[in-house]
Amino acid sequence: MNRRRFLATLGAGASGLALSSGFAGTSAANSAADSPAARRRLLVFFTRYGAPYDAWKMRAPGLADAAPWQLDLGTVAEASFSEVLRPLYGFRDRTMVVDGVALVAAEAELGGRRPDVARSQVLTGGPTRLQAGRAYSLSESFDQRIANVIARPDHWRSIELAVGGEAFPVNYRASGQLLWPEPDIARVRDRLFGRAHTGDATASALAPSRKEALGRLAERYAALAQRVGVMDRQKVEAHRAAIVGLQSRLATVAGAGCAVPELPTTPSYASDYEVAVSMIASAFSCDLTRVVTLHLGPLPNALVEPGLTGDIATDHAPHLYDSAASHQVMARYATAHAEQLARLLRALDGTPTDTGTLLDETTCVWVSDMADSACTFEHWPVVVVGGPGAGLELGKYVHYPSDTPMEAWTPKGKLPSMGLPHQKLLVTLCRAFGVKVDAMDATEVIGRDCALINCRGPLPGLG
Repeated sequence: MNRRRFLATLGAGASGLALSSGFAGTSAANSAADSPAARRRLLVFFTRYGAPYDAWKMRAPGLADAAPWQLDLGTVAEASFSEVLRPLYGFRDRTMVVDGVALVAAEAELGGRRPDVARSQVLTGGPTRLQAGRAYSLSESFDQRIANVIARPDHWRSIELAVGGEAFPVNYRASGQLLWPEPDIARVRDRLFGRAHTGDATASALAPSRKEALGRLAERYAALAQRVGVMDRQKVEAHRAAIVGLQSRLATVAGAGCAVPELPTTPSYASDYEVAVSMIASAFSCDLTRVVTLHLGPLPNALVEPGLTGDIATDHAPHLYDSAASHQVMARYATAHAEQLARLLRALDGTPTDTGTLLDETTCVWVSDMADSACTFEHWPVVVVGGPGAGLELGKYVHYPSDTPMEAWTPKGKLPSMGLPHQKLLVTLCRAFGVKVDAMDATEVIGRDCALINCRGPLPGLG
């Protein structure tokens, strides 16, 4: 049986794209789906090109780079916020800025292209495998580890969507199992809310027969599982579980009563982003999913700076360190992403729930593929925004010194050391959602002068 072709015939082709990861099927997910901790949500706000460090970082008198320290953001005036972070000033009491984390393990990797290695590790914290000149992670990404605990078994396990096209995968369900972000906003809407919800009369008429057909298919898989060997039985059972999950989702979403965003008549980056914001807020509000990764592709020039000329990817990003004009463009580029994040935060904060707002129940994590557009891995920017329920102490700027003995490449030469391994941040986030983990899969790497760098454990002082 060709499961994918069968689902396409049912009109569920878009849903079938993520069947291997679309539903929570673990015992942990089923047992914890309705606990208060599980009702929290995770939103990964993923951008590219990072941010110029001197336009992103914040300092106050008496706070030195060589020492660890924390700064209460409530005591910082808006004018003293950095250029890049200033759009988030209104959420300062619910924001934690983490300064002093680096992609140490990615720097330690030999071979492959720097961007590919970084993207394979950025959400997984695991080692990579080179295949056909590209790097792939051998580990599950931290968002999927969290989904194992908080996802509902009858709704979408996670959603990965992209705005702006040219999206590359950074989410991994398992070793080498990529979760490709969907750049077609209409398909994401259909996947989340169902075609019947979007006014498709044909889809509404076919819904009962689709669920009946899925039930029959699940029965066939159950019968087949009794006639095959142990290894094949595991595969068949996985297929059957996915079919049962899709059948359950069709039944549940049909009665969800969610607000379905309208698609723009003239699509653009800005209009697609507005639809994505509305979809995320609605999907979280209706509990259609609890884990979302929003990938933002290259910003068009007009959204970075009116009248900006040249290609950002080729004319400005590579020249961050040797052109003051390009440096300012990339600083403005990161600021534009901060403005987009603030727009999304306002939407979540404006959506009420039984206990407050969606933002109170959501942890938003803003990270990027690299530290900056020159493909460096030191001073990787991290921002966490949300409610207090995840056990993180928000409303502060946390700085760690760069004293990890790993040389860091830059276009102007190597730095003698780096910040703390970013695996520690991923462990911290996983633990905040109740995931019992002490380390990501890259547990230690070899640094400068054969020093053994420990990547285990959480970041100190965040909880």
